Amino acid sequence: MSRPNIVVLFTDQQQAGTVHPNSPCRTPILDEFSESGTRFDRCYSPNPICSPSRASFMTGVLPHVHGMINVTHGVEPYGAQFRSDLDTWSGQLAEAGYTNGYFGKWHVERTGELEAFGFDRYSIRRSAEFESTFHDYRASLDLPPVPNRSRSGVVDPVVVEDEGYDDYLLSGHIDEPVEGMSDHFVYSQGLDFIRDAARDGGPFSAVISTYAPHDPYLAPTEFREQYDIDEIEKPANFHDTLKDKPRIYGRQRDIWEDLSWEEYAEAIASYYGYCSFIDLQVGRVIEVLRETGELDDTIIVYTSDHGDYLGAHGMFLKGVAPFEEAYRVPCLIRTPTEYPDGVVRDDIVQLQDLAPTIVNIATGEDFPPTSRIGPENPHARGGENVAALDEEPSFTATSLVPFLRDERPANHRQEAFAEFHGQDFAWTQRVYWRNDLKYVFNTFAEDELYDLAADPNELLNVVDDAEYEEMKKALSERMWQIARETGDYQISELHYGMHRFAPVGPNGRGDR
Repeated sequence: MSRPNIVVLFTDQQQAGTVHPNSPCRTPILDEFSESGTRFDRCYSPNPICSPSRASFMTGVLPHVHGMINVTHGVEPYGAQFRSDLDTWSGQLAEAGYTNGYFGKWHVERTGELEAFGFDRYSIRRSAEFESTFHDYRASLDLPPVPNRSRSGVVDPVVVEDEGYDDYLLSGHIDEPVEGMSDHFVYSQGLDFIRDAARDGGPFSAVISTYAPHDPYLAPTEFREQYDIDEIEKPANFHDTLKDKPRIYGRQRDIWEDLSWEEYAEAIASYYGYCSFIDLQVGRVIEVLRETGELDDTIIVYTSDHGDYLGAHGMFLKGVAPFEEAYRVPCLIRTPTEYPDGVVRDDIVQLQDLAPTIVNIATGEDFPPTSRIGPENPHARGGENVAALDEEPSFTATSLVPFLRDERPANHRQEAFAEFHGQDFAWTQRVYWRNDLKYVFNTFAEDELYDLAADPNELLNVVDDAEYEEMKKALSERMWQIARETGDYQISELHYGMHRFAPVGPNGRGDR
């Protein structure tokens, strides 16, 4: 199969566990979808909020390289600005003769001018054009111009109330036809593009990007009612005391302390219903590809920008607490018959690996290496006194195509790196995974170390356990190496007297 079509189905804030066959969240179409390709159970986002992770998906590089280290609406441009000189997978496909379309939530950078990314046709959620078109669409269904998202217009709302703050709507459900939901409309736009591209001939790519299941979790009523809150189980780490973790995590959990378990369960059920609603939309894509004769010539990728705690450790949403629920994302790739079916991989991969994967599948070429390095730092100390780990692989996004053949590349790294620069509040944090160990470097509190094999629910921070001392230093050393190699200068030059927090500093251990 030469030059296959590429369809990317991108959700917002979807926890990886929701697409696992044993999950209480019902996604029958995605279950079948994964049986026709590969499911990656340990795919990590490079950042737990929207814009940084989405820009990494487009460029294949870490947030400190592409510059969008915060959400587009969260800071002034000087605080987070996308580097327009970087290659993108969509731009590479355009150069290879693909017709490209993008529909739904963008949130990658501020211009909203997707021609610069190689997209020929697009409709961005919340743009004036999208809102006008959606207004007319709802009118054709005899529905109000825009959905009522106020507290009074939501069935069974779960609301957080704090003195001096606006009420915060966490979840509920919308008693409207599925067809009236904005994400159904987004999928319809994407499907129209697929039909047109199939009719025109030639390879195409389409991204359909939903708001769901981002908070507030507002599923259509018919999907929310698929779940009985009496059957919703508490997460295994729901009662985590957080005593051995940074105090800010406790403050984050305290936001939800006035909710009853019934309200937690109601919110979780609404979230599951939201995911089940998206599962239905995936079925529409497969049906249209089959109708147009393109299914056997199309690679379909299903993923998300980041996860959601969804009750884990007593929390909702995402943020500074770097738990697995916030960082692991779904990663399903449906492949044509020339690839094996039903492949399940527990290898560590990252969201940004999808950029070189898409280019490799579509063109047979590697993703341009010019996208791999950060801007030059005029204040860098260079290589003096740096203990290089020559045996370590270079930390770059890597094509997952060998995994789709159920093969592991000989040089594959069982590691991942993530960064958090705070959102509104300044919390500098780096997260590094190596096999089953996870090290968290916190500049604002004590560090963390989790043994995910022995403690998958992250209840025990073993950072001060003597048994893990050598491993902790090795993980810290590799973290610094990745920071230097990729140009993460915010932390890689922290030699000043007031910044010496890590178990091993940026120079590494010279006496190893």
